[in-house]
Amino acid sequence: MTVLLKGQELRAEFMVTDTRLQVFLPSPVAAAGGVVRLRIGYSFDIPEYGTDRMGRQPGAGWVDL
Repeated sequence: MTVLLKGQELRAEFMVTDTRLQVFLPSPVAAAGGVVRLRIGYSFDIPEYGTDRMGRQPGAGWVDL
C-alpha cells in the first residue's frame, strides 16, 4: 500500500483487524480541505461454493458485474 501525500508517493504502514483497515500516515492531514490518496493492491479468489453474493450463482455460472 502506498499513500500519495503532498505530491509524494510513500509506502504506508497499515494494520488489518477483522474487516477494519487502519493506515498510519507519515504526517497529519490538514483539517480544512486536506487530501490523502491511497493506492491499495488487492485480489480475491471467488470460492466455488457459498458465493451467491460474490459473482457466482448456482446453476447460472459466473455473473458479469
